[in-house]
Amino acid sequence: MALVGTCLNRFVNLEKELKRAMPLRHGISHGDMAKSYIGLLCQGKSDFEAVAQFRDDDFFKESLGIKNVPSIASLHQRMDAGAEIWEPVIAYSTIDFMENAEVPVTPLATGHVAIDMDVFPMDNSELVKK
Repeated sequence: MALVGTCLNRFVNLEKELKRAMPLRHGISHGDMAKSYIGLLCQGKSDFEAVAQFRDDDFFKESLGIKNVPSIASLHQRMDAGAEIWEPVIAYSTIDFMENAEVPVTPLATGHVAIDMDVFPMDNSELVKK
């Protein structure tokens, strides 16, 4: 989590961009919401319920540079409410992150670029027909 937080806080200004795209009147900041969910994803947890175990986890908060970890309901509602508005912000932030972190991107012989960002390794070999 410490590495994830360092990367997010050093290479992307997610808080500012989300706030600009969807002004916040009250409650937990968009940045805290997004970083909390990113923290879950980086641990292979994609369900909103998983956030409950980190509500009082000081390491999780400090690592990601957030003040508050949202409740299950708050995270779910904010993600639903902001999905369409946040999607382009997240897409541009991903590009900003890769550019600012100077991630080497090497095209394949076909000209395509393979970017594997899956954080949950699974052995699906039994699904492959032989």
